Amino acid sequence: MASEIDIYNLALSNIAAKAFVNSLTEDSNERKYCSANFDTALNTVLEDHDWGFASAFDDLVELKNINSDVPPPLPWQYEYTYPSEAIYAREIVRESSQEKEIPFALGLDDAGTGKVIRTDKYQAKLRYTKAITKTSLLSSRAVEAIGWKLSTMIVISLTGNLELKQNAEQSYLRAIDAARASDFNEGVIREAPTPESITSRT
Repeated sequence: MASEIDIYNLALSNIAAKAFVNSLTEDSNERKYCSANFDTALNTVLEDHDWGFASAFDDLVELKNINSDVPPPLPWQYEYTYPSEAIYAREIVRESSQEKEIPFALGLDDAGTGKVIRTDKYQAKLRYTKAITKTSLLSSRAVEAIGWKLSTMIVISLTGNLELKQNAEQSYLRAIDAARASDFNEGVIREAPTPESITSRT
């Protein structure tokens, strides 16, 4: 099991940093840069792959339907709350393997302060990637990917080396590809759509 400090030091090792982190409270640039970027790196990695350890399901709470005084915007028939623990919405759960993939879209609620899910599915259930706060829950491949993602975010501040940044970015993409290949080899047959954060880099 990797700790947060372990992931900091993995990221620092990836870029051949001159110093490492010994404490989450130490007054060093290495700790400050890693700490400032860790949550973003973690959440990006959770978004960029459909990790089994972070997969969760939720019966969505209906906000509106086509018969409401203020119905959902066209063409949708239902609007639901977005689960508070969700990092990335993967799919509306189908009732059988014969049922086609169910379209859905994200939007903002009427107040503009929260996300909603719009779909045509009655009593919809969402499969999503859940926010992870305990590093002990991360798989080894996820730890590797987070280390590389964090490397891309701290390398310029610590080294100013653009070549190292480019290497870290490519290594991160390879880590995500390796996670996908591992899932495939273990028999995972359904892959969620690739997030835009990944496809925009290809």
